[in-house]
Amino acid sequence: MTRLAARAEVAKLCRTLGADPDRLAFLERLPAEQVRGLRRSVYDRFHAFDRKLFQRITRAFRRIPTFIGAWIARLAGPLLTARVAGDLPARHAARMAQPIPSAASHTSEPIA
Repeated sequence: MTRLAARAEVAKLCRTLGADPDRLAFLERLPAEQVRGLRRSVYDRFHAFDRKLFQRITRAFRRIPTFIGAWIARLAGPLLTARVAGDLPARHAARMAQPIPSAASHTSEPIA
């Protein structure tokens, strides 16, 4: 993979950790596959540690109206929302996702 791919993996890792990209820039020198492996390990570790918490959140999302779930999802951010949506039945997750604007609608530049 290219250096650009490694940079993208480092950016994803920073987003997962909530870290400043400058602090982890040294990882861009590694092959992208290694950075991806690290990122996946970190992500898996976070979610294995909080498995019971995510199960409770998912149960709560199943019980609340979908418009409230969508509002909470917008506040929670994409990583938490994706994790919870992955545990929800597909139909329920799709209904909840409908009122959430896409990433493209948040850009200030027109999409070509």
